[in-house]
Amino acid sequence: MYTQLRNYLIEKSDLIGISASLLCTIHCVITPIFFMAKPLMYASHNHSHDHGHHGHDHAWAALDYVFLVIAFFAVLLTSYHAHHPKIKIGLWIGWALLTTGILTEMSGEVIGSYIMYVGSATLIALHWWNRKLCRIAH
Repeated sequence: MYTQLRNYLIEKSDLIGISASLLCTIHCVITPIFFMAKPLMYASHNHSHDHGHHGHDHAWAALDYVFLVIAFFAVLLTSYHAHHPKIKIGLWIGWALLTTGILTEMSGEVIGSYIMYVGSATLIALHWWNRKLCRIAH
């Protein structure tokens, strides 16, 4: 059972990596819009007490870590079957850029967003390329 699940995940690791990286990119694009629009959404409900909306900020930001963990496992599993050594290296570089971007952005540096986009785009492109090479090889 474990072996079947492992083989299935390895087989689908490129699709998982593409999906996670794409969702991460969408999340990174939407986050600033969400936070800019948030005061407008709650402006009409501004009374002198807290409605508990601040908890959503932490949950929203926690998605960065979820995407990072999923991307890590997708890169790890893809590394088992990548046909080209440069793809393996590139995937780990892409993941490192994504991680660096997230940590840099959390420290307040704007450049972190750009680093995240480069890392995410790298992961999408390399997972796609590896998937294409796997189809050609089979």
